[in-house]
Amino acid sequence: MKKVIPFKIPKSSKEFVRFQEDRVPFFYDKLHQHPEIQLSCILQGEGKLIVGDYLGRYKPGDIFLLGRDVPHVFRSDKVYYEADSDLECHDLIVFFDKEALGKTFWEAEELHDVRGFFDKLRGCYQVQGIDQASFLRQVTQLKEKSGLDKMLAGLQLLRVLLQEAQLERLN
Repeated sequence: MKKVIPFKIPKSSKEFVRFQEDRVPFFYDKLHQHPEIQLSCILQGEGKLIVGDYLGRYKPGDIFLLGRDVPHVFRSDKVYYEADSDLECHDLIVFFDKEALGKTFWEAEELHDVRGFFDKLRGCYQVQGIDQASFLRQVTQLKEKSGLDKMLAGLQLLRVLLQEAQLERLN
């Protein structure tokens, strides 16, 4: 069994929502884990997804939601590593750090469902049953947002995942 690398997301410890866009020859290929919940939207690239005891494929259009501290890797197919390859992998990732807002924030009555949603997230889920184009627009718009607008946009994404999405558990 390979060793899981603890990974530090480059962000402030008080940042609830972190947006990341990768346009790279291949995705980060080390099995790793981090305490943030991860939403991954694959726009380009194909390969193997390894999450815990799950081994499957990812492709453009796939959206995955990973719980806290879940060992995972999106390993690009071998063709992406070839020296003469002009292929590109492209994804949008949103990290949610529940701890950044403090325990008291999540005790608010209005957030009961979100708190329960976070607490039940174990492993990896494929996100289905949503208007994918609209959802990806919302994710992309995070790039331009800051402050309260960024936080509200992150909570809006969570609302879609909680109320509209069908989450197929993979592991």
